[in-house]
Amino acid sequence: QKASSAATSDYRNAMPSLLFVLSTAILCGVTAATTEVGQGHFRYATMYWRKTDDPMSNTVEIVIESAWRRSYSSEYFTEALENGETVLQINGAVTPTVSLGDGQQRYLDSVRVTAFSTAEDWILGEQVITHSYSTPNHRGAPWTVEFTGCCRIDGGINRQDGSWHLSSSIDLLLSLHSPRTVSLPNVFVTAGEAVGVPGAPPGSATSFSLVSADHASLSTQNGHAQIDVDGDAVLAAAGGAEYALVHVTFAAVTSDSMGHVLSSVASEMLLNVSESEHRPMFDEDTLSLFDSPVVAVAGFELSLTLRAAQTHGTTDYVGYTVGVLPQGMRLSTVTGKGTSEEDKAEMKMTWTPCASALGSSVLCLDAVNTQGLAATQRCLTIVVEMDHAPSLEVKLDGESVANNSAPEQALYIGQRYHFEVTATDANPHDTLTVAAVSLPPDGVFLDASSHSDTQTTTTRELVFAPKHNHGGYNTLHCFTASDSCGDSSACQHPCVGGVDVVTFCVSFRVRRCEYTVRGGEELSQIADIYHTDWLQLWSHNDAILHPDDSLQPGALLRIGRPYDVQPYDTVEEVAKRFGMSHDALFTLNADIVTVTGGEASRAVCTSIKECEALGGGEAYSGASYRHLVPEKSVASMRSEGLGTVSSELEAAAEAPKRCVCD
Repeated sequence: QKASSAATSDYRNAMPSLLFVLSTAILCGVTAATTEVGQGHFRYATMYWRKTDDPMSNTVEIVIESAWRRSYSSEYFTEALENGETVLQINGAVTPTVSLGDGQQRYLDSVRVTAFSTAEDWILGEQVITHSYSTPNHRGAPWTVEFTGCCRIDGGINRQDGSWHLSSSIDLLLSLHSPRTVSLPNVFVTAGEAVGVPGAPPGSATSFSLVSADHASLSTQNGHAQIDVDGDAVLAAAGGAEYALVHVTFAAVTSDSMGHVLSSVASEMLLNVSESEHRPMFDEDTLSLFDSPVVAVAGFELSLTLRAAQTHGTTDYVGYTVGVLPQGMRLSTVTGKGTSEEDKAEMKMTWTPCASALGSSVLCLDAVNTQGLAATQRCLTIVVEMDHAPSLEVKLDGESVANNSAPEQALYIGQRYHFEVTATDANPHDTLTVAAVSLPPDGVFLDASSHSDTQTTTTRELVFAPKHNHGGYNTLHCFTASDSCGDSSACQHPCVGGVDVVTFCVSFRVRRCEYTVRGGEELSQIADIYHTDWLQLWSHNDAILHPDDSLQPGALLRIGRPYDVQPYDTVEEVAKRFGMSHDALFTLNADIVTVTGGEASRAVCTSIKECEALGGGEAYSGASYRHLVPEKSVASMRSEGLGTVSSELEAAAEAPKRCVCD
């Protein structure tokens, strides 16, 4: 009773692993279904080992997890408090002994209580034994660790009041750890029902085999290892009792790709076989949690909700029995009575894992009612990962743009473009920040919109409308997406999740010498923008049959001619050749800083002021130009009814080698 009292007190002081979570009304009811009478008090045990971090030693930590009858109290179960935890010294008719294989032994003299259940009458604890071997293995064979003792709990159809014997193999040249199995001390199962092998997630590299069991077999369904129990045979062997206990011993073995055994360990389960239909059941949403591993992210809260209820109209309240919790996991108070589907018993599990929890954790639990009858044990595999970096994508009008590339769609002066910059993170609890390292001229980066479901998504829109002087603009602009650290308050590391930053760059290229007509614009208005005249614009756009024709909105208008820079060209020479000022050349070519012979293959857009370029009628050496009068003759224009032809055009037609300007 002293140990019981201390454990309960420790639980109230926030020891997270002492776990029978029930409404107040449940705590008074424990029935004969889970109260066995007999000499033994050992329920079950599991064993696993792992190598320590010291690379120069052969030191291992061997963990013995054992469950015992909680209602028993004697000199064999001595309780002591150590660092605020309940620690038991366990003895028996045959002292529980851990033989390490090299002639040394250890005893269960400091078993730390990790969980208990009053209703199911068990207490669970673990002892960690640190041991250094002289060599990685024993002359080429594994070291063999054995855990033995007596006696088992009464009430079973096999091995009642008998001794137990579990073993594990250790060869540090083959493996740095053993498999691990996890189970509740009391696993309820009905006739014809299978129970999953605890700690065996789908796709696991661990295989299982039965060592000893009556009326049970091992099978695999959908990647899950499970124990199939012939419940009718068990109950018949128990003389037709309403329930019976079955001890099952099985071996967990890890092997390499060639089938060579790397390590093995024996474990036990205690099955409580019953034909009662008055057990609580988990609902479908809760059962789906156990179908595949649940992924948690270091530094971010994982929240899971359990729901269960009676299914046959009884008035029994329902609560939960939970095994050893991962460090820092918290359980809420049970809400709802669980007496019906309309009033389910609900409990929330929350956990913000630290970096030390990386890897897999297995947590077993069941739903239990006030009669002490429970649902079949379910085990939840939680895989803790470090926070992954987000991904970043840029789309233009719904089409993805490749990183460090230009959009396939060309950008034109006078049009408006909408770029979607979207960051995605597989962690639905992360916070994303999308930013621009730089923006194209006059680009507007709108505020972010975010949503979270199975992942976090944050989108920002960039609006870019190239202006009249953006032709030839060609610059790489980059965007970044960064995530958050997560909650580090319970962890030693100040930023558990780490801040990940990804970059995505887009080349913004605006077509030179082309202009997009907007609604209501005329040639003269566009000519004023570029400090030229409508006649010269008209001369470069053969599709415009008459200068008074209305310009179609969205149509592309040529505002200059491309010129391939020749070796040793300079800004001054190119501008002079085409009758332009430096500013005019820069207006048509936003990417020009200087023009040198080293850029001989570069194209630039040149002005169409040919009168200045011709210098009064003689062509400038090296200039390549088309006469400003369209190839369509004046006579043909008249015959087609295109309106009055100016005297200047007539003069140009009669003397085509002359340059005609207003």
